[in-house]
Amino acid sequence: PHNNTDTTAHHPHLNYIMAVSKEDPLFKAIQAVGLCCPMGEPLAVVEVVPLAADRRARYLAEVPTSALSDASSTAYSCYGENESGIFEHIVVAKDPTNVTPVYIEDQIMMEQCAPSAFVEYQFEVEGEWLISKSTLESIEMYRQSKYKSWKESLMSGGNNCEAAFKRMIKDGMVTHIFDHGVFPIPEQDLPRFQVINKETGKTVQIPRPVHALRIWDAASRQYKAVQALMEGAPETPEAAQAEWQSLLGELRKKFGDEFIESLL
Repeated sequence: PHNNTDTTAHHPHLNYIMAVSKEDPLFKAIQAVGLCCPMGEPLAVVEVVPLAADRRARYLAEVPTSALSDASSTAYSCYGENESGIFEHIVVAKDPTNVTPVYIEDQIMMEQCAPSAFVEYQFEVEGEWLISKSTLESIEMYRQSKYKSWKESLMSGGNNCEAAFKRMIKDGMVTHIFDHGVFPIPEQDLPRFQVINKETGKTVQIPRPVHALRIWDAASRQYKAVQALMEGAPETPEAAQAEWQSLLGELRKKFGDEFIESLL
């Protein structure tokens, strides 16, 4: 399937065919687990369908020791609703006597959350989708402050690290959200986004902005896009180019034309 399109296990028509019957002991066992929405309020389970294989693989990569690692079991999307809306939980079951909900810890809020509450990210067009370390609410807070922190880092000369500064100048304008803690870079790519501060000997992380963000929408049973543009960042390529030239002008005044030209 195309990266932005959900797999057939969640096609609206197939949901009807594949859904676990409400009379099935498994459905009743899942109801008895007592699933709650993020606000802690109980959910009435309204639909249980097998979890799409691609989503299971992504969640398993994030929590390799969870019940998802048992290949002999089946993972299910469980949709529940209350006055706050429709929410999805993931459970793993071998039979009605063995039902285990799957949770992932939000690294910002330090709370256990349903896997589908986590924002997914992509570094390249058509690139692999990865699970971020946080939920939408936390990432929204980050998005509001990250552009300011990127500009401050740039104007301070890469936080006083010449190797980082040189790399930031070469990479140019950054408009999309980045954070090596929230959006981890795959290990094989890490060396491309690290430099050594010669003065301290410490490894410094270089921003790697995401290409796109998305989140699973329980109401529509499909992914929906999440804003990746940092608040305050220019919105068009033309505006980004103009902003970059303006920033270079400020950097030339601060560090001298010759030094900035040598980095470019």
